[in-house]
This record gives sequence, C-alpha cells and structure tokens, in this order.
Amino acid sequence: MRILLLCFLSCFCFQLSFAQNAITDPSEVRALNSIFEQWDTQAVSGLWNISGEPCSGSALNGTDFESPNDNPDINPAIECDCTYDNGTTCYITKLRIDRNYFTGPLLAFIGNMSALTVLYIRFNSFSGPIPKELGNLKELTVL
Repeated sequence: MRILLLCFLSCFCFQLSFAQNAITDPSEVRALNSIFEQWDTQAVSGLWNISGEPCSGSALNGTDFESPNDNPDINPAIECDCTYDNGTTCYITKLRIDRNYFTGPLLAFIGNMSALTVLYIRFNSFSGPIPKELGNLKELTVL
C-alpha cells in the first residue's frame, strides 16, 4: 500500500511540475477572457488568474468543484490538462459558470475551448439560439 501511495504522489508531483512550465493555449485564454468580459465576472481572487496564466492554482491542484456539495465560492471555476505537446500546453477541460443568473445569449466563444469535457451552465437565464460553435466541443461529455 505504501508503494502504491508513493507511486501516486510521485506521478502527481511530476505532472504538477510539468504544469508549472506549461502555458494555456492562447485561443482559450482569449475565449475565457471574452466570456468573463461579456458577463462582467471574474475569477475568485487567488484561485486562478484570468489576466495572466489561467491554468494555475486551483485549476491544476485538484480542487473539486463538481461534488454534490459544490462550493458556491468557487464559481466561476476551471480545470486544466497540461499534458499536451509534451507538457508545454494546457487546455481548459472543465468550465463552471453556474448559479450566476447570467442573461442573454450563450456565448459562441465557448466553442473555442476544444478540449472541454465538462461545461456547467445551470441556473442562468440564457436566451436565444444555441451557438453552432458548441459543435466544436468534440470532447464534451457533460453539459
């Protein structure tokens, strides 16, 4: 059991060190910033950084924002995968923007997050058509 735990911790630390040298895909940074600008929201201070490197802090450290006891203080939230291009590129894989009561259209910019697997947008007041760009989210498994 100790060996298994040691292997797990070693792999986790190795992946974390990779992530520290990786940068978020620039098109995803632009998309994320555009979304937050449009809805006049921002990341919770200290959790991750939308003005610099969004795939940092809680976006990488395994902070669970999907549990049944969702922490409303961690909203909006992202999770990233920094294993692309030999650990030099991060992609946003999970985006949580729920319980914000946003209004207006669902933004097409979300379609630029090509590695997105989870998108929580519940408890908002979106209106209008679903953007065709959501069809770009080929990895999306939870909406």
